[in-house]
Amino acid sequence: MSNLDKHPKIKTSDRKTNRIELRVGSQDLEIIEANAKQVGLNRSQFLISRGKKQTYPIARHLPDPNYAPLMLNLRELKSQGNDLQQIGRAMNRALLNGKSVAVDSQQLQQLIADNQQAIQAILIALTQSHDDR
Repeated sequence: MSNLDKHPKIKTSDRKTNRIELRVGSQDLEIIEANAKQVGLNRSQFLISRGKKQTYPIARHLPDPNYAPLMLNLRELKSQGNDLQQIGRAMNRALLNGKSVAVDSQQLQQLIADNQQAIQAILIALTQSHDDR
């Protein structure tokens, strides 16, 4: 059996007969090649798939390790901010409905203190990462 017999016949209409020339800068070429390699395609296959919207997940660059503590603190700060928003929304809704609002001042003070602590940790991490440069 010859090598040609192993592969299915390609219809004339399915053959890649058209050619596209594309000029890109060195940096863009490096990005295209890296992304294509990452998903196991050659440049042509990668660009065709992107053009057809057959997107493949492309791993974004990893964050700077110096910012890892900052990102954890930011996530915590966002979570605390969300908690405060929910508390405020519930209090406003109750007041609009003419209901009295009971506030656990100790728990609220703790939440505010945690929030301030997260802000301080972010500021320290920013200062340290800026000093390390």
